[in-house]
Amino acid sequence: YERNIDVRIITATNRNLREEIEQKSFREDLFFRLNVINIALPPLRERKEDIILLAEYFLEKLNLESKSSKKFSQDFIDYLNQNYWRGNIRELRHCIQREYYLSDDEYIRTPVGSKMKQDKKINIENADLKEVEKIYIEEALKAEKGNVLRAAERLNIGKSTVYRKIKKFNIDTQLYK
Repeated sequence: YERNIDVRIITATNRNLREEIEQKSFREDLFFRLNVINIALPPLRERKEDIILLAEYFLEKLNLESKSSKKFSQDFIDYLNQNYWRGNIRELRHCIQREYYLSDDEYIRTPVGSKMKQDKKINIENADLKEVEKIYIEEALKAEKGNVLRAAERLNIGKSTVYRKIKKFNIDTQLYK
């Protein structure tokens, strides 16, 4: 039984296929079969105006799936615009998903580690390890409104570790509630 079908194949790659052909890593005949129209899309970091549009699209999809109505905080929007997005749209989408699911309130906020990197007052390269640890713990507690368990989850460390660091650095969790 034969059936005629009409299909259009759309593919994408982050490699230079002409170089791959020269290195015999990609078949030349397949390249010419697929390469009817070649669209070169610049990386996301060169299309800054698309970042928030894409982020809002991903957020809208997540809100529909979760029957929620989360929003981006202004600091998160600033973070999105300042990021380099080496992984392009996939990295942006994963960032939105990760922060969406880690957020317990209606606003998605800047990840703790990212705030540290952006903070002009703190020079992490020259900072003492203990100072950096303390700042990370404090930023996580601030982001999670003093909730130690959520701060631990945000930092990907155990709750008991956070409690030890709180005691070690004499951090008053009540200041963050």
